[in-house]
Amino acid sequence: MQRLNEVQKISCAAKPKGEFMHVFCNSSLNHRKITDYLDTERIQYYVVPPAAKKPVKVVIKGLPIDFSTEEIKNNLTKLNFRVDKVNQLRKFKDKKPLNIFQVHLLKSENIQDIYKLTTMEYYFIYAEKYERKAIGQCFCCQKFALHSSGCKMEARCVICAETHDSRACPMKKRDNFTPKCTNCDGPHTASFRGCLKCQKLRKTVPGQSYASILKENNKNTTTERPPATNNKQKIPPTNLSPQIIQEILNPNYLSDLIKLLKETKKIMDSIPNIKKVLKKMESTENITTKLLSWLKPFRRTNPLL
Repeated sequence: MQRLNEVQKISCAAKPKGEFMHVFCNSSLNHRKITDYLDTERIQYYVVPPAAKKPVKVVIKGLPIDFSTEEIKNNLTKLNFRVDKVNQLRKFKDKKPLNIFQVHLLKSENIQDIYKLTTMEYYFIYAEKYERKAIGQCFCCQKFALHSSGCKMEARCVICAETHDSRACPMKKRDNFTPKCTNCDGPHTASFRGCLKCQKLRKTVPGQSYASILKENNKNTTTERPPATNNKQKIPPTNLSPQIIQEILNPNYLSDLIKLLKETKKIMDSIPNIKKVLKKMESTENITTKLLSWLKPFRRTNPLL
């Protein structure tokens, strides 16, 4: 710290936090000077991104398991959300994909509107704030409660704890090899959730986010979240009878309805001047006339209609 302030002339102060030293500066220029100095001196460090730059993480449920993440991004972008990226969540043990999609949103004026969405591509959906249930881990240095995006630490292997990329570990194919944890030196991989370091983090401040655990702050932290609701799925108010609602919530009914909507969309897409046709259909209450207006464009190609 003395070198940074007196030799490098960078105004900053530090605060010890567990095995780390947190360095604080008063401007983005000084922040850049500090990281440049640490890079030059080959000193390991980790950058904590400012709260303003952190994306808001939201999960969307209700879509099919094979739904494209790119389609989700496109749909949300059309609604003027600033989408950073979309991930499909997977089971921790076998890595099988789930029908839960994590969306990273950059902060904007309409960001809270994400929780009001009820449909996407003819599917009923609901969005809620993403809450990590497991402690995060950096896949570079293997330390818990850190993220690889800000890591400038020395790479550690998740299998043998040596200083190389885990994907290139020579011990992977060896028989009777005992792994070694880089966090506690125990006979297990660094990703083992029973690791003493991982268990210690869980017991330190139960109920707090893991970022606040890393800060070792004993004060209660509050996180902005959408208004609480008893129902997971947010359904807009309707005047439907209980019998109809019960029928709509029937899985078979929903499946048939979605198929019908998809087929109807194919038909609508093939009709030229669809707006003109819809206007004619709206101008009458007679069902037969409505159907004839709809079928009229197809008579040119099929006179039997």
